Amino acid sequence: MSQVKEKVLDEGVLCAPRSRLLVPAMSGSHLGSLLALARLQAPHFPVSILRHQESFSARDKQNFLPDGIYVQKSLTLVLGEHLLLLSGLGDFRLERAAHIRTLARLFLLRAQEARRHEINPPSLSSQFATGLAPGMVSPFFPPESIGRLPLSAVVIFPFPQDLPRSAQVAISLSLSTSLLYPVASLSALIAAYGLRYYPHIPLLSFPGDGQGRTKEGAPLVEPQLALQSL
Repeated sequence: MSQVKEKVLDEGVLCAPRSRLLVPAMSGSHLGSLLALARLQAPHFPVSILRHQESFSARDKQNFLPDGIYVQKSLTLVLGEHLLLLSGLGDFRLERAAHIRTLARLFLLRAQEARRHEINPPSLSSQFATGLAPGMVSPFFPPESIGRLPLSAVVIFPFPQDLPRSAQVAISLSLSTSLLYPVASLSALIAAYGLRYYPHIPLLSFPGDGQGRTKEGAPLVEPQLALQSL
């Protein structure tokens, strides 16, 4: 696994700016597992790791990224008795009225239950739950941390509809390093990772995510055939 990591880190690294090189927050085995699935879902896309200034929020990170590269923003949401992990593209905002109402319908919650919601609850330490750096929330959390993160579902938030085909996403590996990846393959990568490492957690598509879904909460299942070859 270390050979995979070293090979990838030497392959097409972009620097912006290069003040210091920090070791990715992900362990070698964790990073190797993610990169292997990334290659499988986008085999013709060269693997590159972008170094940037440290950032503790999606807004700050987006300001550091070059044009055409979008931050992957993820957050946790307590909704009634459910703990959800939402992930999307860019510094999206979770509208408490419309979005919370839609999520409540997905989980068949009554209005009174849906009122009990909290975004990124301070009682949940993502650093303790996932072992990632402070401020990092990601659907690509280490497999060994699954027992500490009692998720009811992972939900893909709607992507912007007017992105160019060449658009890329910066998937956080640490506070100052990110994996560059085609936006068109991001949903499939999240799905492949979920099916491989936490298949018991439902993976849902938020209505209107631009991925061809017509039903609310439709499961993302495209990577299943590819996973059979792993």
